[in-house]
Amino acid sequence: MSDEERRQRLERSIMGLGEYSGRKNYYAQLQNRIRQLEISEEKYRSILEAAGEAIFIFDANKGVVLEVNPAACQLFGYDREALLEKNGDDLSCGEAPYDQAHAMAILATCRSSGRPQRYEWLAKHADSHVFWIHCSLSYFTLGDDERLVLMMRDIDEQKRSRERERLLAEQLRQSQKMDALGKLAGGVAHDYNNSLSAIIGSVDLGRLQLQADPQLADATRQSLSRCLDTIANVAESAAAFTRKLLDFSRQDPSAFSPINPFDILASARQLIASLFPREITVVWDYVPQSISVVADGPSLQNVILNVAINARDAMLEGELVEKYLYINSWLGEDGNWYVRLRDTGPGIAPQHLSDIFDPFFTTKPIGKGTGLGLSTAFSAINQWGGSIEVSSQLGEGAAFTLHLPIVSS
Repeated sequence: MSDEERRQRLERSIMGLGEYSGRKNYYAQLQNRIRQLEISEEKYRSILEAAGEAIFIFDANKGVVLEVNPAACQLFGYDREALLEKNGDDLSCGEAPYDQAHAMAILATCRSSGRPQRYEWLAKHADSHVFWIHCSLSYFTLGDDERLVLMMRDIDEQKRSRERERLLAEQLRQSQKMDALGKLAGGVAHDYNNSLSAIIGSVDLGRLQLQADPQLADATRQSLSRCLDTIANVAESAAAFTRKLLDFSRQDPSAFSPINPFDILASARQLIASLFPREITVVWDYVPQSISVVADGPSLQNVILNVAINARDAMLEGELVEKYLYINSWLGEDGNWYVRLRDTGPGIAPQHLSDIFDPFFTTKPIGKGTGLGLSTAFSAINQWGGSIEVSSQLGEGAAFTLHLPIVSS
């Protein structure tokens, strides 16, 4: 081998060594990069699994769930594989606006705007019960991939607690208003009653004088008698209204005593049967039991009759094919006696629901109602330590539910 050939072979060996050295360095860098990615993924998964809030990761373009964490599985009651297959309808109550269509609209808004979306949602558990969650949806990119991350937390108890507080505040406001109006009504009613007593007494004296005066012509006597009868009828009607005012304003707990509410229902049943026309079917559903509530028996009966008569009048006004009043009563697990009156009438307009128990509020024509029936019922039930609630939708009737605490005999 010549010196020139030896030199060329050495050069090739040196060049090959360099290539080998470069490849070795490249593979080391590649392995290091892979390890860094593995460490990064481990950190990401550790954070995802340790997070206390439920997390869903979506493909922003397709809206498909790519990943969920254990907290999400626990929140909805599914294992990971099952949860990855669910869509918005599966995990929502299913009624607008809590459905798949609205969920996809929120995802699209977040993706297009790039701004986080925060909202409350009515979700559905694997066992089918519904509950409230708070959602925070954010958009981010991962290389060329677009992602949406949805974080959720259970606020069901907070939501229901706020609703209970709202109802209690509303009941307190209503009670305070009723108390103030009751005192005012009581004062007015007493003064008004004194005047009516004088009018009715004067009418009685006038009748006696008519009978005792032999000089009056028969025609004059009859004419004056008719005038006195008219005055007496108007005065008696006004006196009945005054008695309602006095009942509304009464605040005497000593007049209340333990009574069996099922006995009151039995009495009310007989009266309702005589007050309702045949075209309305009254369906009763209760089993009498030996219990006691503290109330005034006649007043409790009047409360039930007032609600029943309102239902009757509402059904008679509308062109209804089916006219039913369902009255059922039961003992609640919360220690209360319940009675519900539900009709198939036209229902109550939403704007009237908040005013339904206000004194003098009525939707009946002039002369058909005083507006004191339900307000008196509300006042009485509250004095007895219970409550009365109404629910209604137009075209679907109305339901009044009252409850009173059960006491030992």
